Amino acid sequence: MRHLLRSVLTCFVFGLASLLTVGDVLAEVRVTRPVDYEVIQRDNASRGRVLVEVAVPRGTRVVQVRLRKLAGATRGRDLDWKELTAPELKNGVVRGSITADAGGWYQLDVRALDGRFIVGKASVAHVGIGDVFVTAGQHNAANYAAKRQVAKSKNVVYFDGSRFSPARDPMPGVMGDMGNYWIGLGDLITQKTGLPVCFVGCAIEYTTIAQWLPTAKARGVAQYPNLIQKTRWFNPNGVRAVLWVHGPWDALAGTPAQKYHDQLIQVVRSARQDVGYPVDWFVAQESFHVRAGERVEKQVAEGQQMVWKGGEAYEGPNLDDLLGRQWRHNGAHFNAAGQAEMAKRWFEAISAKYGKSIDAPKRARRVVPPKKPRGRLPQL
Repeated sequence: MRHLLRSVLTCFVFGLASLLTVGDVLAEVRVTRPVDYEVIQRDNASRGRVLVEVAVPRGTRVVQVRLRKLAGATRGRDLDWKELTAPELKNGVVRGSITADAGGWYQLDVRALDGRFIVGKASVAHVGIGDVFVTAGQHNAANYAAKRQVAKSKNVVYFDGSRFSPARDPMPGVMGDMGNYWIGLGDLITQKTGLPVCFVGCAIEYTTIAQWLPTAKARGVAQYPNLIQKTRWFNPNGVRAVLWVHGPWDALAGTPAQKYHDQLIQVVRSARQDVGYPVDWFVAQESFHVRAGERVEKQVAEGQQMVWKGGEAYEGPNLDDLLGRQWRHNGAHFNAAGQAEMAKRWFEAISAKYGKSIDAPKRARRVVPPKKPRGRLPQL
């Protein structure tokens, strides 16, 4: 009897010790990418490569990830536990990736294993694979519209350079404290695609095109470096397009058409080189300024049109015919009707370029890659 009691007690102690050991190391796992509400740009096959960075406990040999669709997600497919592709270990942080179908929101779960047992777990509550747009220019790309809005869809988010958040005005990272029309555009896009969509604000008021050149500064803010830094934050090929709304201050300054064209081309080409891939640009026609004349406004508008016709950017919406109290609340900035119309016009411009791919891109013919070695890591 005494021998039996000792055996039971020994098993209990070892079992308890095992549980305590696992519990102690679970807190050591911390996911630094993706972050909550991060949107990864889908590719032409409607899939996305999710970069994963996770701090793991000593002894970790394998890191596995899975994706689970959250309630309410209309697109996407669960991904069961899978080892990271091409994992790298440095200073206790594992970096790798997984590829999954466009969709969201997903919950991303991570677990670290020592080869036999799970030694730590962590999760990111919201991860999406959809579309990312950078918005840039001046006041009518920023927060000066009359109506503050909250996205109707939970799929629309803003990114301020370090943090994602459900979209509600004012947009972070740009000037002004009122509303804009990007939320309306996001609602139209996600209504069509069923996917998360992210807007990254880079608009700065009171700027001419010369002040957006790579070496220029205005009002203490380096416009071009800000644009590049926010775009680079995302994966390679991680932004679908830059949406450019700019021009009134060049009309006020009397910028000739050729000069506006040449300097905007320099911005576009430099940006593509500095981010490392040929990100699309859409250029809206905007030249109206309440203190400029029609002659100089036409020069700026012509410069913008030259950029479209030369094939360096795609044609965005026309803002110059949305004038007066019907569309603007103070002569310069949009009222609620103008915001709704601009969202509609941007959606039409983007759809004209991307066609069915703004809805549901066809899956590319799948090529089976050669087998890769399992993603084992050297022990820390």
